[in-house]
Amino acid sequence: STHFDAVLRDAASRVKRRCTVFLVSDFISAPGWELPLSQLAQRHDLVAVRLRDPIEQALPALGVVPVQDAETHEIVWLDSQEAGLRQRFAELADERERRLREVWAQSGVDCLEIDTQEPLDAAFLEFIRLRNPRLRGRSGVTSSGSSHG
Repeated sequence: STHFDAVLRDAASRVKRRCTVFLVSDFISAPGWELPLSQLAQRHDLVAVRLRDPIEQALPALGVVPVQDAETHEIVWLDSQEAGLRQRFAELADERERRLREVWAQSGVDCLEIDTQEPLDAAFLEFIRLRNPRLRGRSGVTSSGSSHG
């Protein structure tokens, strides 16, 4: 099981000098990690790299499917074609999105959101270019940091 709050506390205890910390996660976790995230962000330049899968936003109508709880490993069978279930799933996804943005804003955390369908390297380099004032005016950045033209 994932104890995200423990991971954040561990990172805070190990990283002594101020630096940029990249936290890569889907940020789907049990509550309780928000305060450790905020505390880590107070001491370091914290960047949340959120990996998003489209299925986390909208449940596809696939029929009856097994779903396993990541923490308890319990398997439940759900009828994903049921409109009410898909609507509730979308509402919960919207609420999770709202809450994540609220936590990041309150903590002063920059967030790079990458869809699992996107090339990771291109999204990451564009984020670095936009985040770094010295690179903003350049039309393109390679992994070595030089301009394309």
